[in-house]
Amino acid sequence: MEIMELSEQLLNHQLGRNIYDDSGRLLLPKGTILQISHINQLLNMGYGKLAIGTETDADNINDNESSGEINPLTHAFTVAVDNLRDLMAKVSAGHLVGQGEVEETIELLFPGVMETNNILLNLQDLRRKDEYTLQHSVSVSVLSLKIGQLMRVPQHDLKMLGMAGILHDIGKCKISSAILNKNDSLTEEEFQEIKKHPVYGYEIVKNMKLNDPRIMLAVLQHHEHQDGRGYPLKLAASKIHLFSKIIAVADVFDAMTSERPYRGKMALFKAMNEILTSSVSHLNPQVVSKLRTYVLSICPGASALLNNGNIGKIIMMNTDEPSRPLIQIGDQFINLREQRDLWVKDIIM
Repeated sequence: MEIMELSEQLLNHQLGRNIYDDSGRLLLPKGTILQISHINQLLNMGYGKLAIGTETDADNINDNESSGEINPLTHAFTVAVDNLRDLMAKVSAGHLVGQGEVEETIELLFPGVMETNNILLNLQDLRRKDEYTLQHSVSVSVLSLKIGQLMRVPQHDLKMLGMAGILHDIGKCKISSAILNKNDSLTEEEFQEIKKHPVYGYEIVKNMKLNDPRIMLAVLQHHEHQDGRGYPLKLAASKIHLFSKIIAVADVFDAMTSERPYRGKMALFKAMNEILTSSVSHLNPQVVSKLRTYVLSICPGASALLNNGNIGKIIMMNTDEPSRPLIQIGDQFINLREQRDLWVKDIIM
């Protein structure tokens, strides 16, 4: 499998990964031989790159995925983005929003997250460069639910955590779109305005009259740091709520691994290394540890792009050096822990 720029040069190439439409229904299954009509359709949908497979890849197409069935989490994600778009529009217009509107979205997302092992595959397939704020908020909710599940947070509390995740950036609807969508570096004045969004969000959520104050706390605290140097309150670690700690990790992870108009996405292993470093002063170490364990658990079976351009399949993680797994390329097995001149450049889910 190879990631390639979407253009007419891909005519008659083979699609390496399923593509879903905005309603969550399978649009083009893995193995599709691309025609001009496919390419034009995908360009119109905002795709810039595609995973292109080989004939060997086509032999491994999952029959269930190719049957046209709706992927539950994919469908829930797209509906959640639509719901959040409507909610933010109401808030921006000064209208009150009720708790029920958010609960409905979480009830839709919750089963898909609980039942899906590799949520990163779904999030990767659904990301677009436009509507980043909306998709990021839903992704943070999904990631927070999965981390909370792994931390054995009770079901009722999990749903409250999911609501906090989807609302964590609601305060950004009070910030100029010129600042939010700026492709260049922010000025100090603009950055100070961005840093107000937790307080804006807290006020918005407070007016929603939610029956769980932990949601408001998480919205307010999700940029607080373990060392007390976060914002807006510079709280010490002991004063930061668990929901806030979980959402902070999900927020950073999704931001790092998302592609933006002004930068590419960070490779999975690199992002995890950055997050591990941040756990010293910024992010909660226990939450980071759960995310790390989860990410490593879903890597076996995924494709790995090596620094020499070859793509192999991850067979087994080396627990003492997880960024250097055992890789299979054709009939050859390569232990990257021993072959130090090779390393994983990126993971292709």
